[in-house]
Amino acid sequence: MKNLLKGFLALALVVGVANTTLAEEQPERVLDPNTTHLTQEYPEAGLVVPKVPGSAENNEEVMAYVAAVQEYMKNAQLYIDGATVDLNNIAEKRNKAITEANQVAADYNKFFEANAKDAKK
Repeated sequence: MKNLLKGFLALALVVGVANTTLAEEQPERVLDPNTTHLTQEYPEAGLVVPKVPGSAENNEEVMAYVAAVQEYMKNAQLYIDGATVDLNNIAEKRNKAITEANQVAADYNKFFEANAKDAKK
């Protein structure tokens, strides 16, 4: 029975080392652009670019243009700020997933290393 257990642990060690080696030596992945967690397309800014007046001589047109540019810039900044917050939240969750995956890999390696030492006894 003890030899059977040693054989099983040795087999597990070989499989574990092979799996660990495969996990460590994977080629660089090319990301599929269709892979996403978004349930809908990310919203466009949806801003209307102000039309440049034909001449600086019409004071009303110039004042309307200035006001339109100021409004545009304010709304563009709101969109940019919101997108930045979204990106930061995504990066935080991505980094958490990376940390967890690294811990799982470390636990996996530690498990098989410990069992390899036990199998040698």
